[in-house]
Amino acid sequence: MGLETVWVRLLRGGHYFFSSFSLQYFSISLNFYTYPFRIVPLYSNTAAYTAGAVAKTVGLNLLLQGYFIDPAPFRQNPGPALNGALWSIPYEFWCYLGVLALGIFGFLKLNRRALILGVLILLAIVRGWLELTGRKPGGGFIGLIIGWPYEWFKVLPCFLAGMLTYLYRDSIPRRLWIAVLGPLLVIAITNLPIAMPWKLSLVGLIFPPLVAYTVFYFAFSKQLFDASRYGDFSYGTYLYAYPIQQIVISRLGTAIPFWLYIPLAMLLSLAAGVLSWHAVERWFNRSKAEGRRPLVDAKPAMTSSVQEMPHG
Repeated sequence: MGLETVWVRLLRGGHYFFSSFSLQYFSISLNFYTYPFRIVPLYSNTAAYTAGAVAKTVGLNLLLQGYFIDPAPFRQNPGPALNGALWSIPYEFWCYLGVLALGIFGFLKLNRRALILGVLILLAIVRGWLELTGRKPGGGFIGLIIGWPYEWFKVLPCFLAGMLTYLYRDSIPRRLWIAVLGPLLVIAITNLPIAMPWKLSLVGLIFPPLVAYTVFYFAFSKQLFDASRYGDFSYGTYLYAYPIQQIVISRLGTAIPFWLYIPLAMLLSLAAGVLSWHAVERWFNRSKAEGRRPLVDAKPAMTSSVQEMPHG
């Protein structure tokens, strides 16, 4: 479920960043470069934290390089990594930067729907070709900056699908059966008795649009509890969940049963997300209460009851 969470975060990121152009990168950077000093020293040798090492950590993490003075402080745990989820943060940042670049150079003044939809389709075709031919291109020096090029064929479609849900917000029909059937279709394809390259190609083609539809259908449903009224805790929860799980295992080990470990880790991660939101992210996100646009219902008689899709 870890990778699926990453893809959903990118779907959401594409929608909200494109709709509001928030300063989320700065909140990500602030969280990212202070992260090692809030978690790592508790479980590693603090003698290594010299002025030079701290300066290097701050500088590299401002560039979202994921540098830690001690990259494996949980050595006694079965999986000693500090945070396996952080690999996606630089990709998300480059997506934000790409949208800004498109706006600066005037591409977003063109037919944005056709442009982004065309890129999404092209990425799906190229990924299918890569999977079927067994190619996983590297990036050399460029890859050190923007990440593994092959990974972009999985990351970028999710971000673009989120952008498209915003651009088509006035015309996407609201149908529960589509929201339910989409994820079921993805699961069904992953279990088909076909060769893995074909399976990956098909999933890469249908996952971004179908899961994006489901995510935003339920996210803007009037029938569900509106948790966002209290703040957006998703980023902090995502960021801290992995190290919190590591801390729980490090402290309690096998003394805690699995059925208790899961809700405890979830509760602590959510608490960290709430604190992170109020301490960092909320100060970098603009709120736009006005100018909201509706997501059109497929049934004209129900149009007046359709939940609006907020800009940010």
